Amino acid sequence: MTTVRFGPEHSGMLLALWNSAVPHDTMSAALFHEKVFTDVAVDETLRIASFEGAKALGFAVGCRRSTTANAGSIKLFAVSERARRSGVGSALVNRIEAELFAAGATKIRIGESPPNYLQPGVDRRYVQTMAFLEALGYVEFAQTYNMDVNLADADLDTATEELRLHDIGFEISAASANSADPLRRFIDSVFPAWRGEVDAALANPAPSVYFCSRENTVVGFAALDGNNRGTGWFGPMGTAPEHRGLGIGEVLLKRALSDIRDRGHNTAIIPWVGPVPFYERTVRAYVSRTFARMEKSIGNAI
Repeated sequence: MTTVRFGPEHSGMLLALWNSAVPHDTMSAALFHEKVFTDVAVDETLRIASFEGAKALGFAVGCRRSTTANAGSIKLFAVSERARRSGVGSALVNRIEAELFAAGATKIRIGESPPNYLQPGVDRRYVQTMAFLEALGYVEFAQTYNMDVNLADADLDTATEELRLHDIGFEISAASANSADPLRRFIDSVFPAWRGEVDAALANPAPSVYFCSRENTVVGFAALDGNNRGTGWFGPMGTAPEHRGLGIGEVLLKRALSDIRDRGHNTAIIPWVGPVPFYERTVRAYVSRTFARMEKSIGNAI
């Protein structure tokens, strides 16, 4: 067995391994490339694979970014069924941990590496993976959810609500090149953690962000297709605190979901959800996946 860095030339075999080993998170070739090769926080030292001859046994992708200070993440990790319980997985994780520690990380989280991530943690259906990570010192510190929306059944009409908002001074618009800078200023002042995903959505050939403004000032937004492009991915979204309770978020949500439906999707994915009741009530969204958020302090352990 050899454990080495991998490049785009290995994508086909590693994607096939991933789709076999991680059945609830299968990826297209384009999505795999987005996760592994377009993220500036993932360099060649953080793309590690194990091979037996010409056959891939497993791989791991680290990221010099996570959602807490001085932390990195294991963004992707998979071991083939036949290579499990043979030391392959431990060798891969240990290698990524060492690279991140050398770069200054004192903590490592699993999955969560916004703005470019696939999973916000470990899906609880991967029981063996959770046990494996716990044995390596990872602990669960929180839980989060993805929700789905059945777009065929959802009532996404916003005409009446947009007229009501217009009458009290609010306008709902689709983003364009002219509105990108005001949107970014709003994000930076109210929701700075979401700037990366919003920038990615604005960079799409047709900017995939809707926003609400009052007197030419942005007061709310909703984005789509800023991460995991082409999968029906919604979010992030947010309304300035002083304007909440007026129905702005509901209209922005429905406009974005209508766009996802127009792109040919029957289901929209709302990831890493905080306000579950809001989405349940507004568009009959339902919790589709539950994730354990896991972390390890590496410090002097490397």
